[in-house]
Amino acid sequence: MSKFIPSSKSLPCPICGDSKGKCRRKEDDGKSFILCMVTNNAAKGEVVNGYKCINPNGKDAWASTWVQSSDDEGYNPELAQKRRQQAEKEVSRHQQYLKSGLSREERDRNIRLLSRNLGLSKSHRENLKERGLSAQAIAQGGFFSVSPNQPVPRGINPKTPGVRYRKVSLGGQGGLACPAFDPQGQVTGYQVRLDQATENKYRWAKGERSSHLKNGELPITVARPIEGKPRTDAIWMAEGILKPFVAAHKHQRVILGASGANFTSSPEQLQLYLGEVESELGTKFIAFCPDAGAVGNGHVVRSYRKTFDLLERWGYEVKIVWWGQLKKNQDKDIDEISVAQPIQYISLEEFEAICVEHGGYIPPNQSNSQQKDDSSEQYLKPIPELPNTGFHVVRGDKDELVENFPALKTEIGKEWLQLRKFTPDHTINKQYFDWEPPKSGEGLAVNSGLGTGKSHWANQKYLANPSDGAAIGGYRNVLLEQFCSNGHKLNGEHWNQIQGDLKANGELILLADPSSRVAGAVDSWGYFSPHHFEGKKIIFDEVESVARHLHHSNTAVSMYRETIKQRVTDALQGGDSFFLSDANLTDFTVEYFSKLSGRKITKVQNTYTGNRGKIYLYDGSSRRRKASQKDIDAGLASLLGEWLEFDVKADDYSKLHKIMTELPPDIPIIISADSQTKCETWDSMLSKKGRKVFRLDSTTSNTSFG
Repeated sequence: MSKFIPSSKSLPCPICGDSKGKCRRKEDDGKSFILCMVTNNAAKGEVVNGYKCINPNGKDAWASTWVQSSDDEGYNPELAQKRRQQAEKEVSRHQQYLKSGLSREERDRNIRLLSRNLGLSKSHRENLKERGLSAQAIAQGGFFSVSPNQPVPRGINPKTPGVRYRKVSLGGQGGLACPAFDPQGQVTGYQVRLDQATENKYRWAKGERSSHLKNGELPITVARPIEGKPRTDAIWMAEGILKPFVAAHKHQRVILGASGANFTSSPEQLQLYLGEVESELGTKFIAFCPDAGAVGNGHVVRSYRKTFDLLERWGYEVKIVWWGQLKKNQDKDIDEISVAQPIQYISLEEFEAICVEHGGYIPPNQSNSQQKDDSSEQYLKPIPELPNTGFHVVRGDKDELVENFPALKTEIGKEWLQLRKFTPDHTINKQYFDWEPPKSGEGLAVNSGLGTGKSHWANQKYLANPSDGAAIGGYRNVLLEQFCSNGHKLNGEHWNQIQGDLKANGELILLADPSSRVAGAVDSWGYFSPHHFEGKKIIFDEVESVARHLHHSNTAVSMYRETIKQRVTDALQGGDSFFLSDANLTDFTVEYFSKLSGRKITKVQNTYTGNRGKIYLYDGSSRRRKASQKDIDAGLASLLGEWLEFDVKADDYSKLHKIMTELPPDIPIIISADSQTKCETWDSMLSKKGRKVFRLDSTTSNTSFG
């Protein structure tokens, strides 16, 4: 059986006339088959240019299928062009249709219809009973069981979260759907508690449309007891969607819940819901229920504090529900403790003191005093290789870093340092990286030096199968061009860049092709839909920079940051497997991608370094003096005469200019700047000094010189 061949200028699609690789054809048993990606309005049995349509695409297939037929009504180029334009308009209309989202009433109706038709499995029902829910509470909670590609009932709106192509959309495993409710009891969305996941168990449903409401916020929930009236002395708040529902039933409370306790990401809902519950209960007193072990987690405590600040600005009195929940794996959460468990309300100040004691919070005044002390303890060391240039080293190793920043000696500081290490599962020492590709459903994270062939391995071994579709994300399009070019040279497979190829040529529809290979900086990943990644192999090259770019860059990604981050998550969860690589890869970044993907990641380090020299980074100027015995006694120096730094200037271009002109010509230098004029001036100046200069900027990039 032959494989499908992309359309080309020499072999255009006989259905639509495409010659740019969108469509496919193959010969099998003496017949010619066509997969036409452009024509999506054909009728079954229709004949075009000697080919009969045996499967129109619509919403369930990415291409219509045609087989060679004896019937022939002739090929009409004008009709083919018209079909292509109609298809593109239909795709655009469908995307616009999805953007509008569902109203609260429509969400409630569609999700309840899903719940009634999909039902609840025996194991999920038993799990809910074990959590303390009665049969009536389970029924009122609207819980239902879901599995990947499970057909949904007729009449379900395609905008319903978790639905794609009239099937349940999940990342490879089933789970328990847990609805979120507004104060009136309408279902506004649902999370899926995955059956097999050990981390990140709860995922918001996503299909052709995400779980975000029309205002861009993710749902928060209002849970209330099913039987009897709620207590009215306080409004409780807790983390999660399922947890507040169980706790409300158990403790006879009205409880607001948010995924990850991230209430401040949904301020419009929070203020509206609190106002309605306040009117119902007649109180402005809020009792917040921290999870067990939260007091030792700085990220969680910071999130809590943002919520407390917001609530107090709105005029609410906030206290903490406390039952001694210090340890994550030893103590219980609010939905797990019994009604007989003694609890108390403690003040925010008392809670803060507990967090300080257990490492989850450092008061601002203490942090500022540490920073002030740190700055006075910095010191300089001359560079032996460059004794006459004026360069000095501020910090040379981790021990000096820890000495200068005492906060790194705390438990949180030690954790910070640990995450910035790389602790591999396997270690190799090879001039060119080589390892087995990740299995389906898993990831591979590689720390291997520059020039050790990571990109070569990805193109030649990870993507050895020519039918494998792939997507690579980076932080600069220009850096991906070499990867794509090398890939084409190594295995003959063409890569399409999102901006330079697909968008420029109006071919973004090719993103849906399961066998396409697409490259683009993550800024452009908003063009993807979640299902575009299904079955594809995912690559993030220079992943440390990608992660920073994703969260902190001010380029295009900053305008659609949450959408882009969601697309990265979609790729990691929905792709066949993924490959992360960086010469400076850290545990911190691997842990981040592990939590996003929920998949096993194997870490491999290639220790090969070759014959490399040292690199020194210019970090500004400072005044300096030689250390005295008093400096040694104060811990500011280790030797008499050692250089000590003060009056630091991070952006001292006059010093940089002096160093550039005085540095011996045989010592190479690399200079970066945010000014075209500076680059051109330095180019001219150094060239006159006899240096060989290469300038990379907008005038030389993508030229034979650049």
